[in-house]
Amino acid sequence: MRILTRGAIIAAVLFLPACATHQDVLLARSAPPSIVSVAQVPSDGNSAEMDVSVRNALIENGFNVRAPLPAGTRQSDDVDAIVSYVDVWRWDIVMYLQSVAIKIFDARNGDLLIAGDWKNSAFHGFQDESRVVRDLVTDMTTKLRAAAPKEIPQHVPPDTPDPDQGI
Repeated sequence: MRILTRGAIIAAVLFLPACATHQDVLLARSAPPSIVSVAQVPSDGNSAEMDVSVRNALIENGFNVRAPLPAGTRQSDDVDAIVSYVDVWRWDIVMYLQSVAIKIFDARNGDLLIAGDWKNSAFHGFQDESRVVRDLVTDMTTKLRAAAPKEIPQHVPPDTPDPDQGI
């Protein structure tokens, strides 16, 4: 009986990690600019369905999504940021999302601002791609906004009272 218990524990330790999905978000700049407007840039193999999922996730996170820009665009005066993604699909009875990588670039200079990667597990599940993209974009947006410098008020009260006010 002890051998069976130990065998079950070892099997669980070895196989449970294969059941977990993985998501990483890497902030590329410590002080990214404020982003209001974005535009997607298509990549080879992007589908209309994933384009809609990415667009909807960006809108849900408060971005003003403009018309897509030509493939390969990294700079534009018309938007604050450029969004691109690469998705990988596999076949197992039905198509399932194997991975998706989303990148947001500063439209002024083409620098990478943030990258988000999601990978399905080895014993993959059939996740809803819209939910996966929404969660990834939300995580990316949260990190971008937390790192963005806070606006300084236009009028900063003086440190010392004005002598003309009789205080």
